[in-house]
Amino acid sequence: MQKKKPSGKMNFALLIFFSILASILSISQIIYANGFMNNYNNGIFQLTLDHSSSTTYLTIEQRISCQKEIDKILYKHRIWENKKEKPGFDEAVPEEIIRNKVMDVLRGTNALAHYWNVHIIGEQLQKEIERIVQNTKDPDMLNEIRAALNNNPYLIAECVARPIIVESFLRSYCTSDSDKIRTESKHKKSFDAWWTKVKATFSTIIVEPSYNYRLPCMEEFSSCQMTDMWHAAPDCVQNRKMHTVIWTGAEEIVWGGYGCADPPLCIHANFLWTGGKYNPDTYMWKWLSFANIPTRRAYHTAVWSTTTDEMIIWGGYGCADMPCNELSYLNTGGRYNPATDSWKPTDSIKAPPGRKFHTAVWTGKEMVIRGGINDTSNPASHPFKDRSIYDPVTDSWIIWSD
Repeated sequence: MQKKKPSGKMNFALLIFFSILASILSISQIIYANGFMNNYNNGIFQLTLDHSSSTTYLTIEQRISCQKEIDKILYKHRIWENKKEKPGFDEAVPEEIIRNKVMDVLRGTNALAHYWNVHIIGEQLQKEIERIVQNTKDPDMLNEIRAALNNNPYLIAECVARPIIVESFLRSYCTSDSDKIRTESKHKKSFDAWWTKVKATFSTIIVEPSYNYRLPCMEEFSSCQMTDMWHAAPDCVQNRKMHTVIWTGAEEIVWGGYGCADPPLCIHANFLWTGGKYNPDTYMWKWLSFANIPTRRAYHTAVWSTTTDEMIIWGGYGCADMPCNELSYLNTGGRYNPATDSWKPTDSIKAPPGRKFHTAVWTGKEMVIRGGINDTSNPASHPFKDRSIYDPVTDSWIIWSD
């Protein structure tokens, strides 16, 4: 039996039907997209799932968004007094810096499991959240960080607590078990040299623990409410003396000096090129990068440059080169940017003669070096009388002789 062909009216009705259906789907996509974007707070997707029973994990891009929001807060609080407007965060901190920071945490998580069978569990992340809240010395900044992550305990566990635990555990296990992984041709490597070499071999895919995280109220702990009192800081970088300390507006930075050369035993002492930054909001230390770091030294000076958002160290007495084949009075220096965790040198061609026991102040625009001694040319009985001015914006020196 021959089938009847659809009439023109039926074709027209079908056309109308599919047009309406396409319109509904388009509208649904727009509503979904708007809803998705409305669930962002400063670029952070608000995960509303109960992670204790969820199989949804943070993507690398979501972790980068979280880290960016945290770093933006620190960047905002660092002291800036340049007449020019402070550069925007995206201009000052390349996303590649943030991406590498996130990747290091994920790779470090897998390195802990590979070398020491250490798996970070939900209870550890929860205890770290509680430790931060209990010990914070900057509750206002901590509240800013929590708000930037939508006060979501899961995001705070993964983006605040995990990075702290991973770095702390990695350094601790690596130091205490150095013979297991850091010996190459019977020569021990520093943690940073070892990690730089091996980290690319580890995956950035991790298994997140399923845990119902809880965000403690700040009022549960009273230590952060105390004022005009001394508080013991957490364990610092190696014991040292003749080092420098500066305040950025968001963190304290310690660098250099003379002290423990082989932690944790500390049997030998030497000039140091290590340093750390202490965040009072999380009550934790973080090591400074070793890339392009100045040579080991003590008796140097340091200031915080409010025109470039950098710590500037200069001068002192210590190693003339990286292998430390010779000790010398130094006229070299370095500029450390905490936002990018990076170093670059100060100009040394037109710098004043090397010295120790000098002083340095920040004028709001320039670093001024005054006095000091150099037993080679200016012994203690004849200290330097010159005044040297360093402008970090132009990386240039002006030397005035009194």
